[in-house]
Amino acid sequence: MYKVNLMLADSAQCYDGKLSVLGGGWSFIIPGGPFAVAGIIDIPWSEATSWHTFRLELIDADGEPFCVQQQPDEEPKPLAIDSPPYRPNIAPHVKPGMSLGWAFAVNVPPGLPLEPGKIYEWRPFIDGHNDEGWSLPFSVLPTQPLQQAA
Repeated sequence: MYKVNLMLADSAQCYDGKLSVLGGGWSFIIPGGPFAVAGIIDIPWSEATSWHTFRLELIDADGEPFCVQQQPDEEPKPLAIDSPPYRPNIAPHVKPGMSLGWAFAVNVPPGLPLEPGKIYEWRPFIDGHNDEGWSLPFSVLPTQPLQQAA
């Protein structure tokens, strides 16, 4: 079966099948600030020649999809990120039985209207399947009122 490792980072990118992460491995974000969701999906050898899909959904503290309004005159829609279909390249050094890594990175621009002090979760789906252990819960730091100088 698949194995999924997710993390929050300041930023991330993928190149040549590798994941490059800057400031990764934390569990909170600054309200309205940019951040990245990055990770590696281990694809079992038995699935190596198949095409795979990946979807990442943002879920609120009530377990409901987090919705955003794309255009002022549109209804809010669940925030979900879909990757293009993927099929692993099997390099010559890869032996039968090994799992194959699929790196991904999603950089979230500033301004995502997440509520300070709340908990959210990134929920991944591979080929339409989700496993509870794959999710990445995180919190949004509460905003602190500015204190006046004495």
